[in-house]
Amino acid sequence: MNEKFYMLSEEKQQRIIRAGWKVFSQGIYRKCPVGEIAKEADISKSLLFHYFKNKKELYLFLLEEAMRQGMHIIDTGAILQKEDFFEIMETGMEMKLRMMVHHRELSEFVIMAYYEKDEEVAPEVQKWVHKILEQFDGLLFAGIDASQFRPGLDLEMMYREMFWASDGCLRAMLQAGPLDLEKARSELLRLVNFWRSIYQRESGNIPAGCGQQAGSGLAKKERRNENGRDNQTL
Repeated sequence: MNEKFYMLSEEKQQRIIRAGWKVFSQGIYRKCPVGEIAKEADISKSLLFHYFKNKKELYLFLLEEAMRQGMHIIDTGAILQKEDFFEIMETGMEMKLRMMVHHRELSEFVIMAYYEKDEEVAPEVQKWVHKILEQFDGLLFAGIDASQFRPGLDLEMMYREMFWASDGCLRAMLQAGPLDLEKARSELLRLVNFWRSIYQRESGNIPAGCGQQAGSGLAKKERRNENGRDNQTL
């Protein structure tokens, strides 16, 4: 990328970034024209290619910037301060909901990028996803007390099921049009309470002295979805 991009004013930089997120979130990579991004950003296509040598470089820059801004918006530290696993899930989804409301273009771009299959960019996207997964999951599962769950529970499968359900729920909300934050929050809370009723050990049945951590094994195992790709986390 041409370093002259960073010599632009912050307002112009963000206008180009938001235009890229908006256009790339509307379809698959191959069918999103760079000319449309230039038009949305109110600059010429030739000037856009002055800053980015090709479409791929622009896309990967937008992905890196989305990850950077997204991690800043979602306060990972606040999430991990919770001791209860289900409260962690609830807090994470709450933060993602707020991001979807206040940073819709960023949210929609990240979702589209995660499911992008074009071989020109998909491998790079999954490298970013895997990197963030390892960082977050390592912190999350290192401190989880396995005694809070029902005996014999497959924690990896539980986590996968939670991801798939919450991911599908959030995607459906985005596709349905303008997001009603209170309604969305209520639906996700019902989902968390449902998980709690299924997976949490009943109170009074936790053996004395239990405090065994689940460890970071989940972070080290490859998570594969139905397309054989790494799963995202909240």
